[in-house]
Amino acid sequence: MKDLGVGLIISSEKTMSENGSLTVKEAAAAEDSTVAAVESTKLMIPFQPYPNPTGLPEGQWTTGLYDCLDDRHNCLMTAFCPWVTLGQNAHVIDRGTISCFAAGAIYAALIYAGCNSMYGCTYRAKLRGYFSLPEAPLPDGIVHCICFFCALCQDYRELKNRGIDPSVSWEANVENWMDQKTTLIVPPTTEPGMER
Repeated sequence: MKDLGVGLIISSEKTMSENGSLTVKEAAAAEDSTVAAVESTKLMIPFQPYPNPTGLPEGQWTTGLYDCLDDRHNCLMTAFCPWVTLGQNAHVIDRGTISCFAAGAIYAALIYAGCNSMYGCTYRAKLRGYFSLPEAPLPDGIVHCICFFCALCQDYRELKNRGIDPSVSWEANVENWMDQKTTLIVPPTTEPGMER
């Protein structure tokens, strides 16, 4: 049995229905759909809440909109190349379905077209939905219109503070979560009837 992170489990064992029986057709369909889902998604996890390894409460931002200097490296990157920050955020928020390069290129083109706020606020809305964050201090579209630099920095910090590193790929984050799960120390089991 292999766990791919946050909810998708691949099992090489046969599964059984509630009454304990499984037809050959049901087993083949279950196995085919699991394998097809994994092969077509390349570690893309169906919508499940993100893991919360930090234990931060849902429903509130971990930093303010104007706390850009909390992460100086990201602040400078966003000031000079905001498409890179949006690309990193989008790749992780969309769970690897869009590449960092593709999202960044779209955002760069939209900056020059003057309508980047529409694209940026969609990812902010998705991020808020994942962690039940309030639409504060203003609605997402207005925040991105007024100061998209601050909004992108806040989104990046939010992901990072919640244990999701946007500077690495989605796959690397999933592997990191899997490593954290496998490093748990499990005490050895004893055979029944063994006593000292």
